[in-house]
Amino acid sequence: MKPSDMDHETKVSRRRFFATAGSFMTGAMATAAGCTMLAKKEPAKEAQVTWPYPYVKLDPEDVRVRAYVGYYKGR
Repeated sequence: MKPSDMDHETKVSRRRFFATAGSFMTGAMATAAGCTMLAKKEPAKEAQVTWPYPYVKLDPEDVRVRAYVGYYKGR
């Protein structure tokens, strides 16, 4: 290789870069959308989730006091 070949840099304008990147991203999104349409599967049925604790209505005043005290204790 000649030293002049190694010093050669390809100049790309900002406009050209964004145009190329935009068309690449558009093609990638179209390909991804097409692949998801081809892979039609029936959604899996969700199992019934049981929570470990029952729902309990909270007292707003108690929550306020605990939050205030906990903030200053660092918990």
